[in-house]
Amino acid sequence: MKKTFCDQQVAVFDDVLSPEQFREVREHFRRIDYQSVSATRLQDTWRLTDGQPWIGSPATIYSPLSPELLLPPGVSVEAIGLSVYPTKSPMDHVIDAMKECLPEVEHLIGRPGEDWLVSTATPYLYPSGTSISWHADAWAYSGAVLYYVHPEWNVLWGGELLIAGEEVRAKHRARRKGPSVSHSFDNRQDNEELYDVGIGQYIMPRPNRMVFIAEYCVHGTTKVTPAAGQNVRMSISGFFVKQEGIAVSLGEYLKDAGLKGQVAK
Repeated sequence: MKKTFCDQQVAVFDDVLSPEQFREVREHFRRIDYQSVSATRLQDTWRLTDGQPWIGSPATIYSPLSPELLLPPGVSVEAIGLSVYPTKSPMDHVIDAMKECLPEVEHLIGRPGEDWLVSTATPYLYPSGTSISWHADAWAYSGAVLYYVHPEWNVLWGGELLIAGEEVRAKHRARRKGPSVSHSFDNRQDNEELYDVGIGQYIMPRPNRMVFIAEYCVHGTTKVTPAAGQNVRMSISGFFVKQEGIAVSLGEYLKDAGLKGQVAK
């Protein structure tokens, strides 16, 4: 593994897994179940023009604490569609690599057990015509991580990770004080923040690459183009969940599983 790039918003690591581990993770993607990201509810992160990416199940969680302490009494992680690290599956390779990087990205995502209590890892598929609009992982999360699983990629296929300038991050931090309470069917606020600065950077979705993204960093992914054909942008996306975000983050899994009760605060 090598650190390719690092600043105050993102850190990029390449050649993260060995060739054999990378192959095992790709094979794992073929065996899990997928559904549309909007199958159970409209998700505000994906706008109506982002197409229909696919989300894999189960998500895997890692915590320096016992995950059971984060759930209501009598509710197991299995009941809400989660698997707990170590899973004895190829997902462990990715989390092992993530843990190895943690000391080098504390300036982005904070310290485990202090600034965040649990991290998530969820498979996603982005076929041609799909994307994720500009957004920031904030309030509930101290940061995010991406890992690219597809075996090859081409610069004509789209799917680049876009990172807005740090001025945009400061503006977003100033206005985002809590969880979203409604769906945004227009992007006026985001447009004002992004268009005013109009400068940022991009990161190619190179296979076997891991990217850490700081809290409040405004980012998005360009559409996978028709040139990609049957090639799918395959990624694992994760979040570093703060204490105040536990109820919101794991509570979504409770809702999807049809379970009642509040997650522990």
